[in-house]
Amino acid sequence: MKVAVIITDMQNDFVSPKGSFAKMGFDISNNSKVINNIISLKKSLKKLKTPVIYTACTYDDHFLTDNIRERFNRNEMDHPFAISKTWGAEIVNELKPEEDDYIIYKHRYSAFWGTNLDTLLKGININTIIFAGIETYVCLGLTAIDAYMLGYKVIIAGDCSSSIDNEEHNIALDYCRRYYGVVMNKNRIICKS
Repeated sequence: MKVAVIITDMQNDFVSPKGSFAKMGFDISNNSKVINNIISLKKSLKKLKTPVIYTACTYDDHFLTDNIRERFNRNEMDHPFAISKTWGAEIVNELKPEEDDYIIYKHRYSAFWGTNLDTLLKGININTIIFAGIETYVCLGLTAIDAYMLGYKVIIAGDCSSSIDNEEHNIALDYCRRYYGVVMNKNRIICKS
């Protein structure tokens, strides 16, 4: 089993109290609470030479399609947020990627859509992915589902993932358990690695 960890969208605009989501009135406290658990998971897995891959979404206007703009408007999400080369699009300081980490920039929920993520994973012979990060029911979850559909084994680190809406987070974890992967806490992942 060759494992990689994907840390999903831990960007200032979604996690920081000064970020766009907090300014829009979203309660981002669940998202910021998982930072220390992700740090612990990453540190332990890096000791085992596990590749670490970050995803970062960027929603520059030229990447948006009409359906995405409609969704933002429907959900009263003021755009712009997560704009390339801005503080808001950067990974939070506590989780800054290291020199040997990979970063996949994406413009859709799934990190497989329109990126080289699958090519990277195949190139480093990965067959199992551990997911950590935010929005379990959207970006993290859809990337995990696509991973499963592409033949990867999927593990979601339950205590290293979150969503703005805790109920939707729990539903997403249950959906993973039932249909496409395994949910474990970081300590169990570390013990099994």
